[in-house]
Amino acid sequence: MDASIFEYGTDTFSVKSEIFAFGVLLLNFISKRVVEYGNPLDRALDLWALKEFKPGCSLVHQSLVGDPGFDPLDGAAITELAKQCVEEQPKKRPNMKEVVVRLEGLRVVQEHGEEINVHP
Repeated sequence: MDASIFEYGTDTFSVKSEIFAFGVLLLNFISKRVVEYGNPLDRALDLWALKEFKPGCSLVHQSLVGDPGFDPLDGAAITELAKQCVEEQPKKRPNMKEVVVRLEGLRVVQEHGEEINVHP
């Protein structure tokens, strides 16, 4: 497990560290970035995303972008959400309620939520 998920100077989790962990998972899902555990630079997916991020950009993998249900606005929105979840300063991270509201606001959820039993 990435040590940066733990609160600085402790071995405990907090709500904000769980948000960080969720952000790392979200980045893994959307970028499909392969992590090689022998390479320490690959393990820092959050640092890669923060370096690559530019306002309005999408870090969504091309194979997902090609899906007929994909909306380019969702790519930028989910990238921004993931970036905020892995902010270095925990106070800058959203809370889980905000995360859920933003996920429910994605166009794919608005248009196809009924199909997967999600009712925004």
